[in-house]
Amino acid sequence: KKKTTLLLTYTFNSMLRLSFFPVIWKLFIIILIPKPGKPPNVPTSYRPIILLPTLGKLFEKVVLKKLRPITETQKIISNAQFGFRAKHSTIQQVHRLVDTISSTFMEKNIAQEYSSMWRKPSIGSGTLICFIKSNNSFLCPYTY
Repeated sequence: KKKTTLLLTYTFNSMLRLSFFPVIWKLFIIILIPKPGKPPNVPTSYRPIILLPTLGKLFEKVVLKKLRPITETQKIISNAQFGFRAKHSTIQQVHRLVDTISSTFMEKNIAQEYSSMWRKPSIGSGTLICFIKSNNSFLCPYTY
């Protein structure tokens, strides 16, 4: 167990240092689960489930665990960002979006609302540079 932990630590640190995410960890398998009571010959009758490699998911969790406190204390992530944030659900974002659209149309103030949109993060003193560079490798297209 200790050797495995040391090997994973070395591997993950190397990935961050080299800004590299292994292509093999981006491979995925799509499993189609039939929805109950739906005709099997209709594509929408299936629920897709994507299976990702375990080591890639573990790396994501480790990075997220390290990034979350930094991004929260330094207020790097905009309040408009809901993904990968504790106590921020998709449903909350949908409600927020609907409220914003409704009030904007009622006030007919669309140009002002567009200019206040969050467009890019403020990285600050470079604390997250290794994560950002690794993110480029990570976000290259997944394959199946």
